[in-house]
Amino acid sequence: MRKLMTLSLLALAVLPLHAEVYQWTDAQGQVHFGDRPPANADARERQIESPRRLNGAGEDSAARIRELDEFFRRRQDERRAEEQAAAKREAASEKRDEACRRMLAELRHMKTINRFYRLNDQGETVFLSGEEGDRLRRNYRQSYEEHCGDR
Repeated sequence: MRKLMTLSLLALAVLPLHAEVYQWTDAQGQVHFGDRPPANADARERQIESPRRLNGAGEDSAARIRELDEFFRRRQDERRAEEQAAAKREAASEKRDEACRRMLAELRHMKTINRFYRLNDQGETVFLSGEEGDRLRRNYRQSYEEHCGDR
């Protein structure tokens, strides 16, 4: 008798675990779920799936681990590429800054020069006129402003 009573209680305890779930929509458009559908509603029986275990044993967790490994590997590659691009930008910026410092020093030096010269095809010194020297200064200043104006 005692065994029969225990079996009966266990059977009753298991019944709610296999309960059916119904879905219906009321007159206001609200969606409802329940174990018993109302008599005046068009209810559909729904199958409720057990949740997947992400950290348990089995093929699902192994596949999930592979997915996560691949995601982290891709993210590492992206981060490495971003860091390399940032390093290249930084190096280019430093190179540009140095070139601009040299150009500025040259501009300041050009202000102190009274007469400019160039060498002709025979290697002789040919002095430029004052107007040609001013034009040389203006062109160099314009070049500096084009390349380094935002510095």
